[in-house]
Amino acid sequence: VQKARAAVARISCANKLRQIGLALHQHHDAHGALPPGVSYDGGESPQPFLSWNARLLPFLEQGLAFQDRK
Repeated sequence: VQKARAAVARISCANKLRQIGLALHQHHDAHGALPPGVSYDGGESPQPFLSWNARLLPFLEQGLAFQDRK
């Protein structure tokens, strides 16, 4: 039973990593670059201190969560 649970957890983790990789590619296609780690731009950024994790939300079918962040 423990081996089966470990296999399911491993497959789930691999699937989530695949989804993140696909979201990174989609972001690159849409914006021409990978998302920045964090942007500040001397206070000029419209979304200061927004991490790459949050910038991927629209590409991970979490667009509403991203809109709430804006």
